[in-house]
Amino acid sequence: MIESVIEIGKISAGNRLDDIYSKINIDNNENKENFIEEIVFPYKSSENKVKGDLKSVNKTNAVQVAKEYYWIGNPKANNPKIRVTSDNFLTVEAALPNLLRSLEDKDSDLFQKISWVVENYFEKNLDKEKKVLKIREDKIDTIHKINISKDVKLYTIRIGEELICKNKEYLNLINETFMPKDTDYHNGFCSNCMKNGKVTTNTKKLQFKYYITDKVSFASDFEFFDKNFCLCQECYRNAIEGENFLLKNFETKLGEDLIIIPRAIKASSTSEETLDYIFKFTRSSINGKVQGFSQFRQFIEDLEEKTNNSYILDLLFYKKDKQSFKIKHFVQDISLFRIKKIIEQLYYSNELIKNFNYTVNLSTFYNLLSKKDKEIAMNYIIKIFKGEDINNGKLIFDFIQSEKNRIYLENIAKKDSYKQFLQMIKFLYFLRKMELFKYNNEVVSIMELKGNDKNIRPEDSLLQQMALSEQSESLVRLGFLLAQVSSAQYHSGLTKSPILEKVNFNGTDIKGVQRLVTIIEEKMKQYKLFYKNNTIDLQKLNFIIAKEAQRWNLNNNENVFYIMAGYSISRANSFKNDDGEIGEDVSEDEQVREEEN
Repeated sequence: MIESVIEIGKISAGNRLDDIYSKINIDNNENKENFIEEIVFPYKSSENKVKGDLKSVNKTNAVQVAKEYYWIGNPKANNPKIRVTSDNFLTVEAALPNLLRSLEDKDSDLFQKISWVVENYFEKNLDKEKKVLKIREDKIDTIHKINISKDVKLYTIRIGEELICKNKEYLNLINETFMPKDTDYHNGFCSNCMKNGKVTTNTKKLQFKYYITDKVSFASDFEFFDKNFCLCQECYRNAIEGENFLLKNFETKLGEDLIIIPRAIKASSTSEETLDYIFKFTRSSINGKVQGFSQFRQFIEDLEEKTNNSYILDLLFYKKDKQSFKIKHFVQDISLFRIKKIIEQLYYSNELIKNFNYTVNLSTFYNLLSKKDKEIAMNYIIKIFKGEDINNGKLIFDFIQSEKNRIYLENIAKKDSYKQFLQMIKFLYFLRKMELFKYNNEVVSIMELKGNDKNIRPEDSLLQQMALSEQSESLVRLGFLLAQVSSAQYHSGLTKSPILEKVNFNGTDIKGVQRLVTIIEEKMKQYKLFYKNNTIDLQKLNFIIAKEAQRWNLNNNENVFYIMAGYSISRANSFKNDDGEIGEDVSEDEQVREEEN
């Protein structure tokens, strides 16, 4: 991975601090003002009071302001506290005395300025055990006081008319803090470029963890480790550039924070424009935003041309806080072919069933499962990228458990769960097209709806395309009837749908299915729902259940899934208004009754 990061660093080489600016945490309340405050120290003038000068900052100019004031985050514990721009006033206050000790050229203009300011405006802080300096109280302007509040998002230092954060000597010093100390270098060969010269084994300044350093078996505990992995200064700088470029430009989210790392690229033949194209293409496999198949094909052709058909990438899922960067999952060697297939099958899945109005992508799939266990959801995502087998029965179980948590823990009405079931049905179709199912391969070609015969009920058109067993088909039909009864209860004035409470998301065995059939049949009598389509569904499912009950092989969660799948399909079809949008809850049989009347 580090070879790819270094190559990206070469491509993006520029002003390092421009690439690693940090985010300014602007308040979401648009009516609340946010500020950056310049702490102004008059320099050899008649004025002798330190004052605060507030500048406005908002979401529109936040990135520009962060770059202008070189806001690069607060220093880590092992770095010198010399950054004059910070979101913490005490960090800024301590920066000038610390800078004075860090500057080597005692004759430089910056050293002379800071030395004069520290001598005239600072005193020892007697409240601290350590000998630290603070701004003298009698030197703070009583009118233009330093404003220390939550409204101030950044503090920085100005001496006279000069912003210290823009001083060239200061910037060079900050840049050097990203590199190992001179004492960390020795003569040797760089493991990346193989050049002979000054090299280091110290990777503590790098953000990504390229190898384990906290285990007894780690090579640094052995003699001659410096022969195993070393970086020269140039490769080290490029690694830093590459990391920062990836974090700012190749970061997205798929359940967890994700960095897309292009591989098999060379700086000599790759531009930033090509890197950007790779990122947009890969992100499309996550969010499914490629619009139109012709656009998709053109996208593929352009990418193959830009990368000479050598597109390979790694996915780095990570968690970052103020002091650490933790790699949670690392998926290697994903080919262009794999990404093409994911985008293509997501596109086809949404095209074939777009009359259901709910699109699927990898992010929606993660969200469908993460209510149960985020790690389980992430494991499925990784399997998709790796092309590993997925157990259909286990996937349905995890989905049902996730949906149960959503309903019971978040108090979501069961009648509203049809959207999640529709999305899951689509995604099962996608996984089947990706050839990832090793078990129970009877999955939902239910969704391959090609019939446009307006004389056939949409549900029957779907059933004609099924590749389901008789058992699964009977449960889907039961779901159709469940939707009819639920709709009738809704129109009878009930705020909730009692019939849906009979579906047990903890799982339902065949006896539970039979009990549900009996209850639904009774409700059909109560609400006078014995119309042609409903009667046919009831007759067929009763025949299949009677024939198959003694050898029923669907598990309890699959029973629930297929019942709710039928409910969701029927509900989605019965909701369509003339514009094809989801509208009032009106069933097809009710529409027929209205037409008859």
